[in-house]
Amino acid sequence: MRSVFFGLGLQYDAGDGPCIAINNSGRIVEVHKNELGLTIYYRTGQVNQMTVDWSPSANELTGGVDPSVALNNSNQVVEVHKNEAGITLYSSTGTVNSDGTILWNDTDDYTSGITPSVALNDSGQVVEVHRSEKTTRLYYRYGTLGSSNVDWEWDDNYDNGQTPKVAINNSGDVIEVHRSEVYEDLFYHVGKINVDDEKIDFGASEPLASGTNPTCALNDNGDVIVAWAKDGLLWQRFGKINTSLKTIEWNGDAKEYESGVTPSVATSNSMSIEAHEGAILKTLWASTSIITDRAIWMTERRAELGSRTIPQLVLPASHDSAMYLDGLAILGKTQYMSIFDQLEYGIRYFDLRPEKSGDKIIIHHGPIAGPDLSVVLEDIRKYCLFGHKELIIIDWGEFTNFNATDYQAFVDQVNASIGTWQFKGPLQPGQRLGNISLATYTQNGPCIISAIADNWAVNNPQAGYWIYRKCDDADSNIGDLVVYDYYSETTSYDEMRDDQLWKFDHYTGKQKDFPTLPCDIFLLSWTCTPITGVWFESVDPNRNLGNEITKAAIPNSYGQIMNALYVDYCEYARVTDVSIIQNDVQSARVAASPKMSIKKESESASTNDAVVIPDFGASPKRPTV
Repeated sequence: MRSVFFGLGLQYDAGDGPCIAINNSGRIVEVHKNELGLTIYYRTGQVNQMTVDWSPSANELTGGVDPSVALNNSNQVVEVHKNEAGITLYSSTGTVNSDGTILWNDTDDYTSGITPSVALNDSGQVVEVHRSEKTTRLYYRYGTLGSSNVDWEWDDNYDNGQTPKVAINNSGDVIEVHRSEVYEDLFYHVGKINVDDEKIDFGASEPLASGTNPTCALNDNGDVIVAWAKDGLLWQRFGKINTSLKTIEWNGDAKEYESGVTPSVATSNSMSIEAHEGAILKTLWASTSIITDRAIWMTERRAELGSRTIPQLVLPASHDSAMYLDGLAILGKTQYMSIFDQLEYGIRYFDLRPEKSGDKIIIHHGPIAGPDLSVVLEDIRKYCLFGHKELIIIDWGEFTNFNATDYQAFVDQVNASIGTWQFKGPLQPGQRLGNISLATYTQNGPCIISAIADNWAVNNPQAGYWIYRKCDDADSNIGDLVVYDYYSETTSYDEMRDDQLWKFDHYTGKQKDFPTLPCDIFLLSWTCTPITGVWFESVDPNRNLGNEITKAAIPNSYGQIMNALYVDYCEYARVTDVSIIQNDVQSARVAASPKMSIKKESESASTNDAVVIPDFGASPKRPTV
């Protein structure tokens, strides 16, 4: 199902009470009050893949508090706020220029009240909501864009409460959210602009959640995003409006995504954005999320991606994929989501480490036990039964306490559960796993590549179990799937970033000791490596993934791309969204210049380049806990 998840944002400014808006061109307008004073500032930006290119600095707009802003696809802007010390509400309109500056018209007062919120559509319809300055009554106002400001036309009381927020779309649908008069109970309304009767036809007040500072967004597809704060954490929920019942059909439960207060959300038809104030300091943060069905992201993009081979794809990947349990296992925890949930989220490259423990096989991270292998396999089976045409790569590594009998028991267990979907070949003479297109792999539904580390698949060859090798292994030439996977062995984000980006810059797409043979996958190991407490060390890498990808030269000088974006706590890095956008970027590059299509192995470097191999150094095992 379509959804959004904002994950961890990046700081873009300092201030108080941000409000953000976005249009279908990816143009962004944000307003906020300064940290300690009574001055309102605005800032513009432009979506760049999964990050925002902000204007160099914020610009002073006016004096006041509680600013709110709306933006339409014609780059027209409406802003409302309350004056500094009184109870007067003001509005202003403007136009965003191509350079990101805004030409503002004069500011006019339009009513009295507090905590205003405004929404605008492409027809110039404007809806504003606010609370009475004297009571807990909530009012809306309707108007249209005029030559110099909003021509306000009619208004009405629609409920009681506080801190209302509003959103509208081009069909005249309206979403409103607010907090109750006294308690931390949040509610929403779905309505419709009724110009003939000069009113908004609101449905009943529906319960939303428990919390404070709710916010909402709505697009022309009827997608609804709501967010709110509770106990220093931010929560989000995604759904679709039911216009006949005037309700929202929710896609799953609410999800916590960040720490902070006073969130603001906005959406176009394909991209959404969130901004909020930090939980402690007056810092402002923002994050984007695409609106898509991540469970079938390959299936939906089959026309663009189907002809690509593994070295030409970008896959979201999870580190120590099955280490999601709590209890004692929290010492080795690297993920929140189960394997099924990760598959639904879009992860397509998995790191699974089997261990023989007593009379069963489990998944482990060093000495820390994870779930039983049977649980992991059932999650994969559950997902595959949907029949989506998705390619899944499993790196089965670090077999612990195994002998030949145990390995055969492992193979039998895997076969019995997911063997139906495992790719068994056979390969044609000279063919590699990396030569086969996504469309071929998935022509009959989901396809799983099981890549086996060490020598288990060498000494016990069986259909569906392929030889995994790193590209500096002495026998990498026997590998069916050869991967460049070298982590940074540091707890410093800056050191990890510099190390991984340097490695990519110098990645030739060739095996170290066999420079005429290709390496199939460059794995960007976007992880720090603490002894334990992985969550805390994952925050900076996850915040920065989407931004750093835009700075990297992709493809690199050898014509190579990043193939697996490998992270801890994968959803907080928005790694599926980053991967999808990277695949889109490659599609656009090829479409713009077919001669620049992703190079085949034989073309990826000159004869001289092929032997310029970076110093891999030792290949340390990842810290256990």
